Amino acid sequence: MKNIAKLLIPALAFAACSQPVPQVSNENEFYLLIGSANPAQEESIQLYSFNQETGDFAYVNGATGVDNPTFMCTNSEESIVYAVGEFDEPEKATMNALTLNKIDGKMELFSSLHNNAGAPCNIILTPNEDYLLSANYWGGSMTSYAIAEDGALQNPAEIKYEGSGPHVNQTQPHIHAVNFTPDNKYVLLNDLGLDCIHVYPLNDRTESDSVPLFDVEKGYDVEVDKGAGPRHLCWTPNGKYAYVISELSGQLFTLSYSEEKLEVINSIIADTIQGGGSADIHITKDGKYLYASHRLKGDGISIYSVDATTGVLTRLGYQLTGVHPRNFTLTPNDKFLLVACRDTNEIQVFERDPETGMLKDTGKKIELNKPMFVKFLKK
Repeated sequence: MKNIAKLLIPALAFAACSQPVPQVSNENEFYLLIGSANPAQEESIQLYSFNQETGDFAYVNGATGVDNPTFMCTNSEESIVYAVGEFDEPEKATMNALTLNKIDGKMELFSSLHNNAGAPCNIILTPNEDYLLSANYWGGSMTSYAIAEDGALQNPAEIKYEGSGPHVNQTQPHIHAVNFTPDNKYVLLNDLGLDCIHVYPLNDRTESDSVPLFDVEKGYDVEVDKGAGPRHLCWTPNGKYAYVISELSGQLFTLSYSEEKLEVINSIIADTIQGGGSADIHITKDGKYLYASHRLKGDGISIYSVDATTGVLTRLGYQLTGVHPRNFTLTPNDKFLLVACRDTNEIQVFERDPETGMLKDTGKKIELNKPMFVKFLKK
């Protein structure tokens, strides 16, 4: 394998600005989990109630104890929230676990470990939820954490990379995202620094937990254009295509997945003004529309239609947003698209036209300090 791994074992809310939401619980009421670039002594993690039909929202609760939680995920029951503590310095970066009470929205930190690798920026649980995987930007690595019976984190192990790319921001590997193929047979690590996706088959561990998670020897790299900087990835609902947004070149790559083989089939320019800050990417549940965020210049969301048969993307338009839209999400019914705008201290609420895919600013926004991450949970 070209880039073979070396195994190293071991906001405060402005609640007064919230829009009121009816207190009658119904199928359109969800929780909105928010992470912000705030210190541990403040409510850096917050929970809002959000109505996916009206776009109304209300503050519910918040949690302290986690520094700079820029990305989070939950277990399948959504009773545990895992949060990164993103710092460039390995000695400051952390990985954290909080309990979540769905009745009152109360969250409590109960497990925290040093990540020992700089800038953990993306996490995911393995299909069996027995490990948490962390993409470490400045660590140039992926860290796995074993999950204890109570959900606590333990026994971190690191897969580390070496090398560099042609761009000034590619002086080393930068693992920026961890994903699985839709059939849960492979793990994918987006390497922004080496312009590739590291692909490892998952081992069958039904007979013994001592079997390694991945078969590193059978891994391979899916390479993209030099200097592209692949950042985040999403899958079509049918699992046939994946789309990768590249931070540095602003390219949007289409990959096919067939007979357990992942390969690039084409690319388009998503960041047409070359701001060099393309960030997040999401697709609607019907697979018809794709959205990608761009920062640093002309901040906004590019909009595409998706050909279900070929996976080909057609650009439809561009929606300007607040400053630094690093992360965004769609409501479970795809009616609204919410954008976390870090530098204008707001989460904007856009309404989607289901027929055209275009976005309209509702004027509604959650005002809070430096929002970085948004995710919907069942209520």
